[in-house]
Amino acid sequence: MSEQTTFCTPYVQANLDRAAAIKAIDAEKKRHDEIMHTLNKALSEAQLKISVGNAGYDVGLVNLSKSVMRVGVYARGGDDKASVIRDAINDILTGGKALQHGYFGTKSYDRWHGQRSDHPYGTCPRHGSIIFAVSFINDARTRSLTPEEVHATVYYLNNVEKIQAAETAPLP
Repeated sequence: MSEQTTFCTPYVQANLDRAAAIKAIDAEKKRHDEIMHTLNKALSEAQLKISVGNAGYDVGLVNLSKSVMRVGVYARGGDDKASVIRDAINDILTGGKALQHGYFGTKSYDRWHGQRSDHPYGTCPRHGSIIFAVSFINDARTRSLTPEEVHATVYYLNNVEKIQAAETAPLP
């Protein structure tokens, strides 16, 4: 067997250097994009809090409520969205048992925008699609809410339309 000698011409070396530089640039772009995503998310969250506070709402209560429940965009909820809010408040005030097992929502189906449609978690309507929902996050589904969480969620739900409007308002 003969031993192979690797001979690298300046031209081949330039191509290797180019490939290494492209790889390094791609890695740096990826790192930069990840950092910018994190910073933009932090900026967006801070702006939401400022907007809510500027509108006169308790930022601490809003944040606490969002740590135990998700609420869709109220303005897009359709005809029965008020009943979703009302029933979610009533359920939370009486122990939250229904929201531990499923979500309250509205769907868009066959010329009816916002028809009430409640479902167990992990399921959806057979016809139409959910356009608005109130649900507990996973952790809150397995335990009772604390008195502070009950206060925060009821506060948020009672003010959901105005709080969400404040969150989308541009900052001065």
